[in-house]
Amino acid sequence: MRQGRAFTLIELLVVIAILALLLALLAPSLSRAKRLARRAVCRSRLHGIGTGMNSYAAANRGFVIPCRYRSVQLCLNYKVGSSGDDAIDWVAAAAAYNMKGDIWECPDRPGAYTDNDIYYQMLLGYQYFGGIRTWTNPWGKFPSRSPDQLGVSGSGWVLAADCTMKIDSVWGGGRPSAYANMPQHRADDPWPEGGNHVYADGSAGWVEFQKMIYIHSWGGWARIAYWYQRDLGDFVPPEAALAKP
Repeated sequence: MRQGRAFTLIELLVVIAILALLLALLAPSLSRAKRLARRAVCRSRLHGIGTGMNSYAAANRGFVIPCRYRSVQLCLNYKVGSSGDDAIDWVAAAAAYNMKGDIWECPDRPGAYTDNDIYYQMLLGYQYFGGIRTWTNPWGKFPSRSPDQLGVSGSGWVLAADCTMKIDSVWGGGRPSAYANMPQHRADDPWPEGGNHVYADGSAGWVEFQKMIYIHSWGGWARIAYWYQRDLGDFVPPEAALAKP
């Protein structure tokens, strides 16, 4: 009986080398495909926030849920007092319109939606600008163009956006309990590629980082928060407010 011819060691090494080369060529494309898939899920969740907030506003004289003290765009407050905004559990109000859990998290920031019992607040996985009436930044205070009452808000005003934020002057800085996996949409660089935005009319889309502006933050230069909006009202951003790696 004649035996079948087996592969030689050299032939096996050649096949392995070819497979390794093909994997090396495909790896960047696969990595980008995964990033784009996560980006799409992120955009869908932000769209869900837009839909939920429009439903809430329809039942509440057009007003949206405000972020913490109408200034801190990373949190919603629980009930912390007995009058005004402080008398309302805004976390529960959002949850009643299906704005809870994963909907507040980008896939690249898992676990970001979490209780902070010390401050009676819920940390969010996105920047949320609802109810902000005054933009504050190192150049002054300006009447905001952020959604508060939707009937008098511009359709292109940003309601929420990815956390394209530089903390303590560092991309990826700050304490992990509040700022982990931020900024979330990155390739191989520490600075962001861009971020998803949802607008007052409920539409959502992607904005490249190079277009973004530091518009408002509760933390001055320690919490530099970027997003993009065409209508900035009285705020004319100086060169230092424009996005830079």
